[in-house]
Amino acid sequence: YAIQFRPKAVWDGINRLASSACAADFDCAIERLTINLFNSTETIAPPDNNWDEAELTYCNPEHKPYFDEPFDASAAREFWVEKWQCERQIVSFGSKEKKSLEAVKAVSCGGHFAPTCGDCPQDMGEPWCNGDCEWDDSTSKCINSPSLVHPAYTNLIKFRPFQSVVDEHNRYVNVILVRSPFETEEQEALYEQYKDDILFLGITSFEAYPLRSPNPHSIEFRPEDYVSRFPGWLNMYKNPDSIFPSNIPVIQMSHSDFSVLEIDYDVEVAQGKHEKKYDFIYAMTNTEAEVKNGCTGWGAYAKNWPLAKKAMDIMCLEMNFTGVVLGIVDSNGNSCEIPPSCQNKVVTAPYVNYFEGLNIMRQSKFLLLPQVYDASPRVAVEAMSLNVPLLMNNQIVGGWKYINEQTGEFFNDNMSDFRSSLVKLVNRLDSYSPRSYVELNYGTKIAGTKLRAFVEKNFSDRVSLHKESHLLIPSEPPSNDKINTDDTVESAHDHDERLLLIDTDGQEDCGLESQIPDCEGLSFGSGEEGGGSVDVSIPLEHETLKEMPPSSLDLDSSFALQPRPTPCPPRPGAGPPVRKLASNLNLDHKGNRLSSVVRIFEKFLKYFNLLGDEDEVKAASPLSFRIRDTLVSDSHVDVVITWHCESIDWLSDVSPELSSAMSIILLHKVDESDLSKPECSLKIPETTLEIILVRLPNKGRETHSPFAYISNHYENLASFTMFLQAGYHWTVGNDWVQESSAQGFKSNAEVLNYFVPEVIETKPRFLPIMPMIDGQPILFVDRDTNDNKAEQDKDDPPTLKKFDASSHDVVNRVRETHRALFGTSPCSSRTFPFVPGFQFIVSKDAILARPKVVWEGIEGLAYSDCIDFGYAIERLSINLFNSTEAMVPPDRWTE
Repeated sequence: YAIQFRPKAVWDGINRLASSACAADFDCAIERLTINLFNSTETIAPPDNNWDEAELTYCNPEHKPYFDEPFDASAAREFWVEKWQCERQIVSFGSKEKKSLEAVKAVSCGGHFAPTCGDCPQDMGEPWCNGDCEWDDSTSKCINSPSLVHPAYTNLIKFRPFQSVVDEHNRYVNVILVRSPFETEEQEALYEQYKDDILFLGITSFEAYPLRSPNPHSIEFRPEDYVSRFPGWLNMYKNPDSIFPSNIPVIQMSHSDFSVLEIDYDVEVAQGKHEKKYDFIYAMTNTEAEVKNGCTGWGAYAKNWPLAKKAMDIMCLEMNFTGVVLGIVDSNGNSCEIPPSCQNKVVTAPYVNYFEGLNIMRQSKFLLLPQVYDASPRVAVEAMSLNVPLLMNNQIVGGWKYINEQTGEFFNDNMSDFRSSLVKLVNRLDSYSPRSYVELNYGTKIAGTKLRAFVEKNFSDRVSLHKESHLLIPSEPPSNDKINTDDTVESAHDHDERLLLIDTDGQEDCGLESQIPDCEGLSFGSGEEGGGSVDVSIPLEHETLKEMPPSSLDLDSSFALQPRPTPCPPRPGAGPPVRKLASNLNLDHKGNRLSSVVRIFEKFLKYFNLLGDEDEVKAASPLSFRIRDTLVSDSHVDVVITWHCESIDWLSDVSPELSSAMSIILLHKVDESDLSKPECSLKIPETTLEIILVRLPNKGRETHSPFAYISNHYENLASFTMFLQAGYHWTVGNDWVQESSAQGFKSNAEVLNYFVPEVIETKPRFLPIMPMIDGQPILFVDRDTNDNKAEQDKDDPPTLKKFDASSHDVVNRVRETHRALFGTSPCSSRTFPFVPGFQFIVSKDAILARPKVVWEGIEGLAYSDCIDFGYAIERLSINLFNSTEAMVPPDRWTE
């Protein structure tokens, strides 16, 4: 962000000067300006006219000043006063006076930055014109938005207390919500600096803030420093008049008001997603240390764990209820203690994937909310969105407004009426209609309209809003983390630091393949040298994999009908998070991408004997494109189709019922010469499907497309992505399969009509698009030799087929590629089951299990002229997408 805050032209200009004949003097000067360049919001003069080398006096031999030793400061000062034409009285060393320079500001385009709004689209048109800019239909250009936010806005919202606000087009507005007390003097100083330029509104979104919570583990602050500090408040309290001064506008609104889930509830019910398994669900907030210390820390207090246990004891002992408790198990399997009466009745679980948490919620009859000092927990609105009623402590400071005859029941904090409230709730379970209530009263559209009206009524002189927009929405960074158990921000007590996930202890990590996704990173096994095993997930137990040690196999339950080789503690869903900081790994991100692609590309050409050591290699240009800048809803499928000049009339045969469940992205890989050919003309059939066209150079074969797409959409992937060729691939049919039970597909339309609903229903990690035999996909391997085929194949399962060995020697090229990427020995006879045609469906979690730099590096290699790499990487689809095999960091692929 610090780099992107300045336009690329600035860095290009500095690079030019640093490479000039004046480099020695310029380097000494620019070294002194590192903080000004990288850690300030000082404006910079436009590079076009003011940055000429000749304009720097010390770079001009005819005017360069030379001062004798000993240095005479007064002589130097006289020289520069005359050169700069300064007023003598203000020029002195150490003066804070600055020459006024024309500003060069980077603008936010919504999901990226550019020097100006006109530079935002990058030939992608209106979808890339957001943020500080808007699309002018009359000129078909991206222009400055009339409500540009302050230049410091995007820097401010990186700090935890400052929450951005956007409109329904995902454009920032010049409003920031202060959602918690300031944690540092720097944050408070930033507020004071910009409070007159940006509208700061308070929002009660952290414990009892702006009042103090009695939680002994919380941060300390003085309420009087906040209640009247901001010109307006979004409030959760029942009695705001007794808290805020009468001259401060207040609206009854919480962040949770925006949390209504947009789902097709009736369809989900028909699909059986709301069949009940548990009587109740309760969500806790615990850190690893809190579990170790007996669950007595911040989370236990905030979620009122002591009262929750009392309630659970009554429900288990007297009502014989079953339940599930989330967030009370640490990574070692240790759990907060539950009442003895709940043993074998209540499932205890660690943090789970956000969407998995919602699925557990769907299977529960009601949500228990015993907390008091909780800021209108979003989990309450999410539960009601799933038509799950609430049993809530009547002393809760935020969220009380959601309870009525349609949504659930209160109980007293002293538990005096808990039994009667519980009985009333249970007897009326079929009478509540919480989803209908929240749909009519809350959600982004309703709450967003109210917030905009509040700002327009009270602060129209402070903020200019887009005329064509109607909503204001508190914005969060894209994240699919743990289930939202509250409406708080993560403060000093929180534990999620987005660590790179490394497994180097050589032990079995149960559920490693489904880590909580709020830890962006990579799951490694230590390999043979480290003394541990490589955790790997393979869809079938092929004979060819018997060489691998049993401890390395972690069979994916999505299409393997056998348990783990090592038993795991019983937990629903995802396994425990592994929290180990990678201290010796340096994975570059996109800033170093070109140079790393050059090195990787060059080395791979040498692998395949296509390049001499002295040959010069140019970088394969990474392809930039983006179809969206925001997250899509749960259970959405992006169908990414690599299209050259094949007919895509088959899209007309795709079921229109899938329209809401998927997006079609056509990666049209053609060159200019292709476009003049009749068969390459754009013939997209009329259909109700959402179809997005992206034109790319015809380079890199089909194997390039998945990596190009992932590299450009890593931050906003759909729940599942299908990669498919536009032309019908022969392996998808079953006419070549000897087994009569094989289920094949006669067209690509049949592929979509079958696999899209299947994926939404079963939610696999990885699913090959191949014919099925007894529910298992057919996979291929390459032969080492064509000798004695019958002997080679006699023990093969029917789901394993083989390609004959050929002069291309593909099998050894794959081993060499695997050695380079995964650091393994290529000397074994290991073969690699794969999906011919590189057609498969992969979950977002599987992609995010490896860092973005991995996909970017492979994209660069696949874009090269080395066709052999495409064939090799095709053979490694399962290793890349459906395993936790440790990969060599891309910056070491050249070694």
